[in-house]
Amino acid sequence: MAVDILMPPLSQTMDTLVLVAWLKKEGDRVAKGEPLFTVETDKATLEVEAPGEGILRVLASPGEEIKAGVLIGRLVAEKDDTTFLPSVGKSVQGEEQDKSRQAEKQEIGLGEYGCLEGENGGKPPAAWEAGREGRVFISPRARRLMTQEGLSPDMLRGRGSGPLGAFIERDVLAMIQRSSTQPATKLNVPPAEITKPSYAQQVKLDLSRRTVARRMLESHTSVPPVTYTREVDVTALVQLRQAVLRRLPSWETRLTYTDFLIFTVSRALVKHPYLNATFDEETFLQYTQVNMALAIDTGHELVAPVIPGAEKKRLAELANARADLVERARRGELEAHELKGATFTLTNLGALGIDHFTPMITPPQVAVLGVGRIRQIAAVFQGEIQIRNVMNLLLTCDHRVIDGAPAARFLDCVAQLLESPELMML
Repeated sequence: MAVDILMPPLSQTMDTLVLVAWLKKEGDRVAKGEPLFTVETDKATLEVEAPGEGILRVLASPGEEIKAGVLIGRLVAEKDDTTFLPSVGKSVQGEEQDKSRQAEKQEIGLGEYGCLEGENGGKPPAAWEAGREGRVFISPRARRLMTQEGLSPDMLRGRGSGPLGAFIERDVLAMIQRSSTQPATKLNVPPAEITKPSYAQQVKLDLSRRTVARRMLESHTSVPPVTYTREVDVTALVQLRQAVLRRLPSWETRLTYTDFLIFTVSRALVKHPYLNATFDEETFLQYTQVNMALAIDTGHELVAPVIPGAEKKRLAELANARADLVERARRGELEAHELKGATFTLTNLGALGIDHFTPMITPPQVAVLGVGRIRQIAAVFQGEIQIRNVMNLLLTCDHRVIDGAPAARFLDCVAQLLESPELMML
């Protein structure tokens, strides 16, 4: 009996993935659970295991961007069994196309005869076709996508591919694809003004970068952010870390300031759970467990793997978890589940010499804390001018659900713990 190989739903933020490579060749015998192919999500490249055993028949080629749940191959019992194989087009689009006509009607609210539900009993009035001359009909999903991409309905020309010529989501996606290769059309400026000079190199954004771009646009356009900044005296924290490192056995993970920050912030979130939350425009959820996402620069992409239950872990446990995630992120070995379920994000740019920046929220989270570098300044401390170590905390909140006062109280809690690290033990 043949076993279907489907593109798995590995990402919460995207419905398509790129098939990177098959790990077995056409006609190879495959065992159940054996690594079969790799895919690229918005955050990592992951291996997918074979769902069964048999002879591999391939229906999709490496490099294709394919929707989750679509058939990309099958495992058959006999090597010469090819009667089951659909065309390649069918494998990527077959069942989707079979369902598309009804879905398109539902998308733009059309009845059985293609007119608006509730109008004329679902039958198209004779004047409808004539009355649409010069008008543009666009589905809600297509209109929302155009808004997110900063496009105007004036850019739509002719008829869409939906019922009765309405423009639907796939028409907008196709227009965006054309615009990416023909920027003069999208920007409405003469081609001569944007001609690529001989010393410029066109770089194609990979799936990960395109997803980051889409998510950041979503964050910027759908979330009203407010960023609160506080300078914190971390002289005592610097001294504590130096003392710990002097006594730490060589086989233990070296503690970083990020480890202390995760420890501190996770405990502050327990006291201020309204920031350890998600909001999806309808439901505001506060969590008793802190799943801390840590922004990591791998050298070619930004990922944010999650440390679940950070508020219950000791400092050494957090250091081990952080070191493991960073190492595997840079090798591209993170697993899909490690990129999901975050309730709060921490991003530290101090190691790159940054003092101030505006961290962006990753929806549906409601807050993100950015951290700048530790620097020395001359300051008044206990009535005397001293050299003190300070850092900037930068908290961005979703102002729809987090007002200034609760954000300030949380930031004050974090600052107190960092300024007096002995309080972390209480």
